Amino acid sequence: MQLQFYFGVVLLELITGRKALDGTRPIGEVDLVSWALRLFKKKKKFRDMVDPALEGRYPSDGLYYALSICVDCLHEKADSRPVAANVVRALDILVSQNNDPQKDSHGAGPSGVKKGDEGEG
Repeated sequence: MQLQFYFGVVLLELITGRKALDGTRPIGEVDLVSWALRLFKKKKKFRDMVDPALEGRYPSDGLYYALSICVDCLHEKADSRPVAANVVRALDILVSQNNDPQKDSHGAGPSGVKKGDEGEG
């Protein structure tokens, strides 16, 4: 189940545009996962996690769904992380959604994919 954790870190790097460990960041932001786990607790902070290079051009629903995949993969307990097949299903759902930033609903995204979830969306 360690593979899912690593994937969660890589996905988080892609979303944030940050390195997993970055000594040039302020204290409290050096470790990407620790920084993100604090922000995951506050939905209003989700947009603060997005790579500024995107300049706000991304769909909220897609962001929330991608972050929910990260949260699931980064779960502290390995046996609570989703199996790889469910992560793949979640990514399939994410890429198949009509994530047009011009039609962004700013609504809450799916709750995520937990261990044993069949990936229906």
